[in-house]
Amino acid sequence: MLIALCLTGLAFAEEPPSAPPASGEPAAEPSAPAPAAEPPVAAVPLGSGELFGVTPEERAAYEEGRRRGVEAARAEDVLRPSLIAGAIGLGLAAPTVLLIGPCCGAPVLSVAALGPGVYYGGREPALPEGWQTGVPSQDLAFEQAYTGTLRSRRVKSMLIFGVTGAAAGVAVGMVGTRLVLDEWGYTW
Repeated sequence: MLIALCLTGLAFAEEPPSAPPASGEPAAEPSAPAPAAEPPVAAVPLGSGELFGVTPEERAAYEEGRRRGVEAARAEDVLRPSLIAGAIGLGLAAPTVLLIGPCCGAPVLSVAALGPGVYYGGREPALPEGWQTGVPSQDLAFEQAYTGTLRSRRVKSMLIFGVTGAAAGVAVGMVGTRLVLDEWGYTW
């Protein structure tokens, strides 16, 4: 049914609109199209890599800025925030399992594992000192490449460390729960 509606909509969209003649007036004959004022612009093949209005110098500057941005982002430290994400995962998961249990604490465990990576990894990174060169296309490319690459690296590493920390927290919470229950005399 949905496919039939879509096909009907496409059929109506392809038909040119036709206005009915006003009452009492004869239908007007279609006139010849007016000559074009400008010659048509030749289409650039998709595989040529050329863009309208972009000079080869601007393209080279953009590529250089992109390369410099990726290199600068790869030089940034992502281990410290990742360790913090792992510590948060461990710190939230262990008491949750101990106090609530692994089944009821699942929402807290997912927040412990994923929250830091999503929050801190998704924030706009500060650009390094002296990144501007004065060439607009190169500066734009550097900013885009730097922020995109650094954000991607942060999110991936923080999610990995957060999940690992939460898994370790579950293990610590389970051991703690077993010790407490053994102390109170419960048997497994």
